[in-house]
Amino acid sequence: MFGLGATTTLSATERVMVNAQLTRGECSPQIAALVFAATNNPRALDWYFPIIHILDPAEIASFYQRVEEITRRPEFDLQLIGEQRANLTVQMPGGVSQLVAGHLAEVFFIRENRRFYFFSFERPWEPHVTIPDA
Repeated sequence: MFGLGATTTLSATERVMVNAQLTRGECSPQIAALVFAATNNPRALDWYFPIIHILDPAEIASFYQRVEEITRRPEFDLQLIGEQRANLTVQMPGGVSQLVAGHLAEVFFIRENRRFYFFSFERPWEPHVTIPDA
């Protein structure tokens, strides 16, 4: 699909339908998120991160390595919260964690020491995303 690799079992159409059901049709996934969810190729997310346009190929690889490292950190416990504060994390669409982690990686790309500082202390808030009416 789009020269980014083979797709997984769910087609893009099926992923749109799952997302529509989860958000009651309020949120439509962008094509880049669908391509990432289908192929698991992080380069599908390039358009979300402006820093990509100023990095050389080695730095781009480093950037996406950092994204992956962030998503695996125990402190990065991203949750999906629905109506009446229901925890819908298991239904979170593919790519959401990578998008949030990518923005963190982008913010801290130049100042690597700040990323480690960010994850080194307890925060008084839980990282989460919400769906409409949450």
